[in-house]
Amino acid sequence: MAVRRALVAVLVALLGLAVLTGCGEKPARENRAAPPPPPGWLIAVPDGCLVTSGDVRATVDVLAGRRLAQAGYRDIYLACDGDPRLITDDDRDYVADHGMSLWTVRTDDERVRDAVDAAQPQTGLRTALTRAVMSGHPLTVSGDASATLPEENLPLLINPAMLAVARDQRPAAGARVAGDPGVFSRAIGTTGLLVSLTNTGDEPVVRSVAIADLNLAGDDSVPATDLWTGDRYRSAAGRLSVELAPGDSALLQIG
Repeated sequence: MAVRRALVAVLVALLGLAVLTGCGEKPARENRAAPPPPPGWLIAVPDGCLVTSGDVRATVDVLAGRRLAQAGYRDIYLACDGDPRLITDDDRDYVADHGMSLWTVRTDDERVRDAVDAAQPQTGLRTALTRAVMSGHPLTVSGDASATLPEENLPLLINPAMLAVARDQRPAAGARVAGDPGVFSRAIGTTGLLVSLTNTGDEPVVRSVAIADLNLAGDDSVPATDLWTGDRYRSAAGRLSVELAPGDSALLQIG
């Protein structure tokens, strides 16, 4: 009898240990950070609640036909504080059949507030996309599919290096460097660093940042790649420098 009681006590102890172990693992799984959302496309109309079937289907056709969906733009947003009144189940099926999703978001949502106009001139688009990436917020582009999306803007919108950092697993917001409104830095990955340089003036200029202000060592040995152009740079005299047209930006990945 004593042996039986001892065995029961051991089994109870093991069961309790298993329960405690399981309870210890569950929060870790639940607290795991969700991956950043894919880039989204906001249908640009004055009232998102009045988006029509034609608006939705034209947007799907543009995203699918111009390599945008393949690049990752598969979430379509309607900015509406109520229910879209003119969208049918057939429209939602049309979206789903093309491998995309249709979402309604509030008009004060950051994806609406920070949406990038896809039809603006290249320098403005490059700067707007750079700011979106440096903000660490979800990347959303706004466009009217019934209008012509400039062909020259497509390489910027589907730039794989830009999209990769926009979906970085560490969505840390960038910060000004040395108080300069045209220079920002942002951590990416576990040890990576992004630096953006913007020409906020009306004339071409060489923008630069001091290596010391980036907390990096090696004044003349710090390399960087502009994710927009693929051009390689290396610091000189303690600074990284890039020549920029008015309103243009460089998006530098250090290393």
